[in-house]
Amino acid sequence: MVGKWPEVDLSAGAAVIGDLHLDTADEERAKSFTRWLEALAVPRLVILGDLFDAWLGPGSAGERGAGEVIAALAAARERGVLCDLVPGNRDFLLDGSFERTSGCTLHPAGALGLLADGGRAVFVHGDELCTEDRAYQRYKRLARARAVRWLGARLPRGLARAIGRRLRRASSRAVAAKTPAYKALQPAAARDLAAAAGAATLVCGHAHQARDERLDAGLRWIVLDAYGGERDELRIGAAGELELVSSTREV
Repeated sequence: MVGKWPEVDLSAGAAVIGDLHLDTADEERAKSFTRWLEALAVPRLVILGDLFDAWLGPGSAGERGAGEVIAALAAARERGVLCDLVPGNRDFLLDGSFERTSGCTLHPAGALGLLADGGRAVFVHGDELCTEDRAYQRYKRLARARAVRWLGARLPRGLARAIGRRLRRASSRAVAAKTPAYKALQPAAARDLAAAAGAATLVCGHAHQARDERLDAGLRWIVLDAYGGERDELRIGAAGELELVSSTREV
């Protein structure tokens, strides 16, 4: 482990996705993802956050859409697919109860992927790179406080659903009011995070717009499309190579 990032072995064929924004109450939308998951034959799946559009503690797990996803993840684990999940800004309240029922391992601060060629790639959700949006970063620190987590773990299902709907509406209004530059991922933040992790590659989501570019000092910065986009999946090759592809291709 380097600092706060646990190490994860990424063997050939491992897949990375993110930003599914599934509605915990929408069973049909969940099934479109679970069908994809059932057909997936990979040694490891890494999900870079926002699996759910809003998650407010164990109360959210009782929703029918959430139940479909949790069951499908557990079935994948039974088939031998290891699953690592980096919580995002919409589902940061995922906790140990989700780990136990889904079989996924949570990495709240991200994970450090060990590649076959000896390289290292740090995987994060991506919202931590929006450093110009100081108001959001202050909100993020507050929302992740211990008291908020304690409360989230005790919300009944109906109240969690109502609060989730209100938060989604408020978030949509807030994002629409911000300029693109203000809410953008910042290259300087990407360089600093990768340096702290001792990684030559940084992989994230959050922005819903794919990119694969080189920054100063040779850092490779890969951003995935939101799930369902043209380049929404990262595949790891036999020699540790990383390629952005479409998850809708045949698996």
